[in-house]
Amino acid sequence: MIELFIAPLIGAIMALVLTIALELWKGRGRRRLYGEWVLAVQPVYYKTGKWHLQKVQFKPAILGLEVQTADAPKTLQWCWHPRLETKTYLAGRWKSTRPGSISDGFMSVQISSNGKYMFGHDYGSVASDKESNFGVLLLGRTQSDLESAWETISKGAREMLPLTETVEFD
Repeated sequence: MIELFIAPLIGAIMALVLTIALELWKGRGRRRLYGEWVLAVQPVYYKTGKWHLQKVQFKPAILGLEVQTADAPKTLQWCWHPRLETKTYLAGRWKSTRPGSISDGFMSVQISSNGKYMFGHDYGSVASDKESNFGVLLLGRTQSDLESAWETISKGAREMLPLTETVEFD
């Protein structure tokens, strides 16, 4: 009877190991993600209108990537577990690591073609209807790379048109 469970169990373990190995392999190469990055964020829960700067560490984890903030005073403390999609996008859940905090959400960034910077958004849990909690994320290997991320995302900002402005495509 136990023999009926051994083969599927071995298959499931092998599938998990293969998935983990693939995620780790995708995190290296020309657009190497592992290592220290500089983060600039306009955080979702602290609406200061200013940038918060800190260092984060990209490292391999059991199920792919883990991004952890550096443990430093007067900085945000969170952990992000993104998945690399099509070598261009990182997306996944984040969670505060401060004791007693229940802050969590989702982050998504686009990796630049040269792999030196990333830009995107973080989304926090929304407590009420018709409210949006999202911040802007910029990541760079250096301060210069961080400025490139800022330049790129600032060009992508556009005015929100009213929903009466529509177009149809053939």
